[in-house]
Amino acid sequence: MKYALSSRQTPDYLKLADEIRVEYRDREIIYDFIEKYPDKTYILEIPYYVAEETIDFQEIITLNKLTQNLICRLSRVEDIQWCRENEIRWFYGMVVDKWEDLISLAYTDAEYVLIGGDLFFDLPRVKGFGIPIRVVPNVASVPQLSTFAALEFDISIVGDWFPPEARYIYEDYVEAIEFENCNLQQERAMYRIWSHDGWPGDERRIITNLNTEAEGRMLNPEWFSRNRLDCGRTCLKKDNVGCQLCYRQFTLANYERMKGYVEQAQANEESE
Repeated sequence: MKYALSSRQTPDYLKLADEIRVEYRDREIIYDFIEKYPDKTYILEIPYYVAEETIDFQEIITLNKLTQNLICRLSRVEDIQWCRENEIRWFYGMVVDKWEDLISLAYTDAEYVLIGGDLFFDLPRVKGFGIPIRVVPNVASVPQLSTFAALEFDISIVGDWFPPEARYIYEDYVEAIEFENCNLQQERAMYRIWSHDGWPGDERRIITNLNTEAEGRMLNPEWFSRNRLDCGRTCLKKDNVGCQLCYRQFTLANYERMKGYVEQAQANEESE
């Protein structure tokens, strides 16, 4: 599994990164980085709001000639053809969460597909399309609850995220991960946590938008994450709200709640 970090990171972390994400406005730093980090892949992020006339396409072609490890992250579909014509590697930087969009990308030469939504819960099938999968594990993106039947649990629990302890499960399906909604210091912490340290504490501390407490050390990856690989997130289907596996796992991983159960059980035993 590859890890992507910002080009503004400290040198010690840039050495650890597999991919270096470069904002378009910082693109000139690639000239320097090519010599310092020749083995890295450079993800040049071209945002949607940059008007076409302000993009120096010739410079991108030059950068691509200087390094064979340049990939353009595109926000506009119209830029895909330009990359293909100039033999520049690319992937669509917006989250793909619909099957029809995935099928469209399957017939292209995209380097990655950034997966989210229900597709995140059908990874074996997504992998079958043959495009390397990219995900953001630290953000619980969820659909609007108004579109679904009323649920008895916090919808953020079934967002498209995964805990660090489940890395070994997702490695079979995910090629690269990146972190969002974090500053540089937080990104360094995220890298350490997901790459090797793990996280025993409250998952809300590391997962953006997660609203329910669960201790990482109490959240069993085999019961929680492995079942989410291909569940299809059926809990959010209008006529199928029977599955509550994630909610039950969070209940068991809530330290204060479980502590209360244990104390009550001990009190009952003492009173008998």
